[in-house]
Amino acid sequence: MPSSYSNIASATTHALQDRLPTSDRNVAGRWSSVGCGSDGGSSGSGGGGTAYRCVDDPIGSPNNGTDYIQIRNRSGKEAIFGFSPLNIPSGATIQFVRVTYVAIANGGSANIKAALRVRSNVYTQPTAQALSSTWTTYSYDWTVNPRTGVAWTVAEINGGALEGMGVYSGNGDESVTQVYVTVVYR
Repeated sequence: MPSSYSNIASATTHALQDRLPTSDRNVAGRWSSVGCGSDGGSSGSGGGGTAYRCVDDPIGSPNNGTDYIQIRNRSGKEAIFGFSPLNIPSGATIQFVRVTYVAIANGGSANIKAALRVRSNVYTQPTAQALSSTWTTYSYDWTVNPRTGVAWTVAEINGGALEGMGVYSGNGDESVTQVYVTVVYR
């Protein structure tokens, strides 16, 4: 059952569906898993790895460093995760798709971007997020489908066009302990 909340941008009530990672879609080589699996996080483009286990903490309860994925000084490397199917009601209007992640800069400056995989292409937020030296929650909202440039449709969301979510490494030494996707609709 979807959750709901009020006052996103107005007094209108919105519903939402969240999804935690359930698989690795593409975790590029250089990401390593800490405390959660034996494959080193490098699952290649076909998936099948276990890095998702490092970032699937319950929503609202990230474990902040018990298990996580990390990358050191390698920009442009994605960590994209699959999730269970969404079931947005027919006739709903999609307000936005949000990727939320909990990350930290490990000494010095580091930055990262939220990422979506839509029909086999990875799209990132336009500007990298500078990371704090403490575990911090960040998010980015896509109000339109980045592949089409127009509003998201229920058919795209329910039909599998939205294939994955995750992060895209910037510069520095960064770690991520939680990632999830939220679709907000009314």
